[in-house]
Amino acid sequence: MASGNTNAQVPISKCEVCDRGVDARFYCQECTQEMCKDCQKSHLRMVMAKNHTIIRIATDKDTSVHQQESCKIPCQTHPKETVQMYCLTCTLPICHTCIAEKTHTNHDLDKLVNIAEKYKKYLAQFISKTKQDISDHQTSLQSIQNNIQDYTEHADKTISDINKQREQIKSEADKVADDMIREVEHRKFKDVTTMKEKGDKIKKFISDDKELLGPCEEKVHSDTDTCVKDFKTVLSYKKNKTTFSVTPLRPPIFVRNDVHGLQDIFGTLKDQTEKIRVVGGLKYNPYGEPIQKLDYKIAPVGTSVNIGTVPTPAGTSVDISTDVISNIKLGINGTSVCAVSDKESWCGSGFGVGKDLVLIQTNGTIKKKVNLDNSLYDITVTSSGDVIFTEWKGHTIRKYSSDKVTIVANNLSPYQTQGLCVTSEQDILVCLYNEKNDKVVRMSLNGQIKQTIQYNKQNKPLFSDPKLVTENINGDICVVDDYRTVVVVNKDGQFSLKYPESGKSTHTIGDCSGIACDKLGYILISDYVNSQVHQIDSDGKFVQFVLTEQHGIEKPLGLSIDNKGQLWVCYKNGTEVRVYKYRS
Repeated sequence: MASGNTNAQVPISKCEVCDRGVDARFYCQECTQEMCKDCQKSHLRMVMAKNHTIIRIATDKDTSVHQQESCKIPCQTHPKETVQMYCLTCTLPICHTCIAEKTHTNHDLDKLVNIAEKYKKYLAQFISKTKQDISDHQTSLQSIQNNIQDYTEHADKTISDINKQREQIKSEADKVADDMIREVEHRKFKDVTTMKEKGDKIKKFISDDKELLGPCEEKVHSDTDTCVKDFKTVLSYKKNKTTFSVTPLRPPIFVRNDVHGLQDIFGTLKDQTEKIRVVGGLKYNPYGEPIQKLDYKIAPVGTSVNIGTVPTPAGTSVDISTDVISNIKLGINGTSVCAVSDKESWCGSGFGVGKDLVLIQTNGTIKKKVNLDNSLYDITVTSSGDVIFTEWKGHTIRKYSSDKVTIVANNLSPYQTQGLCVTSEQDILVCLYNEKNDKVVRMSLNGQIKQTIQYNKQNKPLFSDPKLVTENINGDICVVDDYRTVVVVNKDGQFSLKYPESGKSTHTIGDCSGIACDKLGYILISDYVNSQVHQIDSDGKFVQFVLTEQHGIEKPLGLSIDNKGQLWVCYKNGTEVRVYKYRS
């Protein structure tokens, strides 16, 4: 049997079945015999051998071709031979000599190229998964870096706010102290002057009395004739007693207040109670409570115009100026808008205006238009991009996904389904109306009701006609009630506030047709009648008008804030959508 280097031919044995001396070209694993081509054919025709595994032994031609396609690894047992097979039982590459020597009888064998292909597929999968892991880790790292930067910026802002409060309180304390000192100085001058005048009068009486004493003393020691002679003069010395009431001056004293109570006036630090949340499929940072007022710049497309300031109730003003990212003509009457990203948003002909649903882009393109069977009321979007919607005077909640409409919740009669939103926990909040027992319910994406919000602690109805709903960053549920007020309840459904509050707020809402919350917890409310967008904080206090007719907004409707903090506004009776670079 010939042998050679790795480029030599595979040694060929003679057929072990017949006696013709023909070269063996095949090997039966079960019989552990090498055989020629004719014997191999006969072998396979035998009933007992029909399921045997026959392996072809490479020829010179096969070897040369195979060696060009495979690696040239020497066999560990026969170093002068190249491996061609792989023993799965021994997990070892072997050559044909190993097979011929029958050291791997009844073992599981496979061609080396097949094993190599399997390992290549495994490595390809491993590489793909590892790259994905690296990408995920890089995303996590970027998230951490962004969070550190965001945290640092907000912490620095908090420190700045504390210093401003310190200076303001110092200024107020100086003013109060100066006023008190002026008051004490004034009273000191007035009271001391009055007392001095009274002292001067007393001095005058003392002087007069001293002048009278001299003549009187002389008369006391005079003789009778002289005294009688001057009798009339003596009688004229009648003493008129004059008394002076002297009330001691009591200067004002300063009574100190307990400075330990200054903490209540100065303010407190509040820990964040909310993790990073996802509202309507959009991620927001963890700052659930407003910690600063927002700066805005609003101008026509392609220009930058400073339009002045808007006074706030406290008498301060917040500069309003930002850029318009895009102005999009819808081709429908869109009343509802729900941003999918900073580039795309779904719009719907809500409030019964129409049956159209469109996916728009900031470049003005209408990417998709869907004509539904019934008129819409409101729309929202899940984190996976599915559109959840309610119908005008309908009793169901439906989902549009992959060009199909399916039912999420069926037959909620006698309630009509109205405004809705998807929460950070991927639940649905939906307004239900039936003229008597209006409520807001929380349900899963498969329509299972998990919470009902209907009454306050006094068992009185919270809502009269809930129209729209959204979730704030701190978990509060903000409900537009009867187009005139916004009712806010906490995550547990307990009443928190109402805006505008009767008798306390100087601002009113003509017709609230849109509501959204930003990443700092501010609530934005569109007023269709007055062409304004209110901004209030999470305590229900008015901050400013974010948009007015001065900013080119006419009849605002739906509002939405995307993952980049941009503000999407339906306006002009829903025929256009404007995207603002809303910076918080």
